[in-house]
Amino acid sequence: MTDEFNEMLTTLKDNLDKTTPNPDMNFVISVDLCGSTKFKKDNPETWYPRINCFLNIVTRVFDFSNESESIGLSFLKFMGDELFYTINVGNNDVPHEVARKIILTYEYLYTAFKSLNDEKLPIFGGDVEFKMVFDFGEIYPIIPVADIKTDIVGETMDRMARIAKYAVPNFIIFSGQAAKLLIDNKTGVIPTLIKTLSPNEAKGIDENIDIYTYKGLDDEFKRKLNKKFYHESQMTREFYLRFTPESESWK
Repeated sequence: MTDEFNEMLTTLKDNLDKTTPNPDMNFVISVDLCGSTKFKKDNPETWYPRINCFLNIVTRVFDFSNESESIGLSFLKFMGDELFYTINVGNNDVPHEVARKIILTYEYLYTAFKSLNDEKLPIFGGDVEFKMVFDFGEIYPIIPVADIKTDIVGETMDRMARIAKYAVPNFIIFSGQAAKLLIDNKTGVIPTLIKTLSPNEAKGIDENIDIYTYKGLDDEFKRKLNKKFYHESQMTREFYLRFTPESESWK
């Protein structure tokens, strides 16, 4: 144990001696299952199918978006009942187009969960709801020590954590930095400001944080969505059939 500890300290020292790495410009996205902690406590027999359903639908929808939109989503981590993804914005990428595709992914996700909840399957104990948040800015890779897996840190993650507290079921919210991309480039998404956090409300952040959702899509964007919604609903239907009382997953 002593040798392992000394080796860890040496690795830490070697890494800390290095200069701070250059940041990458990334989108960071989180999707959280609503009310899972209380549900788990109140429903010890059915919480597992519920969270399993949530995780499977989110990952399937994000995989679908990756394939159909070439969005460049990269899975980062899963914590309890929340999934995190990143999208690295390289020199040849157009950030506002990526932001538009994130809104498109949210629309797919909303449709998928609506399709599921419309079936009123008793195994889930009510509607399965989600909250989605995204932000855009500089992120830094975490220092690799011992068995810690890849993670990210930086002001963007701090800001996103403050924003996430104001997320509500079945909606997407995002920062002013992300909203600016959508507004300035006429992406077809119509952002709307819902709240501004002062530094007193946003621990550790020295400036105001604007929180946005969006109030609508222009007609051209809606036409693009309609072509894909049917396929996404069918994909979700195939999935939830696994959780009917006759299926092995339900038992």
